[in-house]
Amino acid sequence: MMSARKTFSVIINTAIFILIALLAWRTGDSSDFKEYWGAFQLLQNGQNSYDPAQMLAVQQPLEPGLETPLMMWNPPWLPLVMSPALAFGYETGRLLWFIISLAMFCAAITLLRPQKGYLENMSGHPAAIYLLMLAIPVIECLRLGQLGFFLLFFEATTIYYAVKGRATLAGIFFAFLSAKPHIFLFFGLALLVTIGKKRLPSFFSAVVISLLLLWGTTIIIAPGSPHQWLTAINADYQTITPPALWKTSSLASAIREQASSLLGEFNLTTARRIIWLPPIAAGLFLMLAYRTLCLRYLLQVDKLHLWSCFSAAVAPFLWHFDFLILLPAIIFLAGEKRKLNTPQVAILLLAQPALIMSMHISGNFIGAWWFPWMLLALYVPTIKREKSRNQRANVSIANS
Repeated sequence: MMSARKTFSVIINTAIFILIALLAWRTGDSSDFKEYWGAFQLLQNGQNSYDPAQMLAVQQPLEPGLETPLMMWNPPWLPLVMSPALAFGYETGRLLWFIISLAMFCAAITLLRPQKGYLENMSGHPAAIYLLMLAIPVIECLRLGQLGFFLLFFEATTIYYAVKGRATLAGIFFAFLSAKPHIFLFFGLALLVTIGKKRLPSFFSAVVISLLLLWGTTIIIAPGSPHQWLTAINADYQTITPPALWKTSSLASAIREQASSLLGEFNLTTARRIIWLPPIAAGLFLMLAYRTLCLRYLLQVDKLHLWSCFSAAVAPFLWHFDFLILLPAIIFLAGEKRKLNTPQVAILLLAQPALIMSMHISGNFIGAWWFPWMLLALYVPTIKREKSRNQRANVSIANS
């Protein structure tokens, strides 16, 4: 039988989970979900899901008076993977995606919590605290019907199997993160380094075969979709704002907007170059400061959550609901080996209203760019304590 304390914990967790889910459903309209639903309808009918005119024709019945369609910029295999929700009518589909998103969040938390010693560095606190420390991204992702939970689930499974040494399974799940590859750049590189030389062929083969299956299935169902996708991401539409000009929650977007306010509006080509400056600069910095930063210590499989956070911090563009991929980092920062880190938990909880305030003050989503950088700052004392503790343990073993 469960103890009274554990029963109370389950009740509190469930209550907070239900309250957040109800708040998101009652206040949201899954407005972003229509881009994936519309793309699937066009794909299965052999039409171009990256054509604004065709997408508008599909979305207008959902939102009468709509003049500009919400475009999907992800690879064309994504709607096929999401087909369990997209194959139904719009209202049924968005409800199914809402339920699937909640299930993926629960699965991710389960995978990232301690599992028979495999994830010893992850804390074991009640799941509700993670919900509260990511309340804004969780609610916004559910309200809009976005991909955050999808990305989080495949990130969590990748980390879980990488830590367990199951390189093939890690590779299979990692392949699905190519739905938004630009926010997992350094996570992927760290994974390649930490997976180990012996397991690297298995991992690499699993990634390649998985991608071939995803793209191969897509080509069979919609032969022209890969070319249509490549054309769309390089096009300069007159009526559609391209990703390079989005006002997203990334440092790159903040730099581009600040530079444009000083130098005037940039053309699309220049904007594309500017948003890639942070990841390029970050890569050069890591190469030059490899020894100074003790990257060999940080490039370990149990530190993949750090590299996921770093990837988000320097991504060319990402939205505030994409911050869900920071859950592994937040679970680590919340406490080490089941010991609650109260100051850091307090900071993480206070960061949620700060996110709302910063986006309100800036008037757009760019105001949230600081959040992953704040997490990176919290890593510094946490990693130092961990490293010091490990050194003391090694000295104690050597002296025994």
